[in-house]
Order: sequence, then C-alpha cells, then structure tokens
Amino acid sequence: MDDPGFQDTDFVVAWCATCAREVLTCLGDDAEREPRRCVHCDQPIAGGFRLATGTELATEGYHEIDPPAGCGAAACGGGSCRRS
Repeated sequence: MDDPGFQDTDFVVAWCATCAREVLTCLGDDAEREPRRCVHCDQPIAGGFRLATGTELATEGYHEIDPPAGCGAAACGGGSCRRS
C-alpha cells in the first residue's frame, strides 16, 4: 500500500482564541494528560478539533509545510541549480 501524499494526510486543527484563527495543533509534553496546543503561541486548546487535509492547510496559509521539491542536487534551491 502506498503512503498517502501530503495533500491526503490529515492534520488536527482548531480555533485558537489567542491567535484569533484556526491553527494547526500539536500534542502537549505529556500527551496523556495535556491538551493539544497551538503551534504558533503554545496555548492549550481544549476542544473544537477537526481534521484538515494538506490541501486545506495550503489554502489556509500553511505553505511551508509542504516545501517545493527540488531536483535532489546539493545546490538545488540555492540559486545555482540549472533545473530551478
């Protein structure tokens, strides 16, 4: 079975009152006892979670999560790759 691509992978998002927007969330230090946290301000988020695909994240401004792929050469992306 093939691994799902970024576009098809689910990420947990929720509303962060501090950031006043829907954000990606991450697990707290102790995933058993701590709530998920905002990846931007680290504030605990108690609920309202939903799954979003990688495609949805890109439309919400999370473009750096799935950086463009280069050709694999060490210089790719540094301006000296002839393929870019």
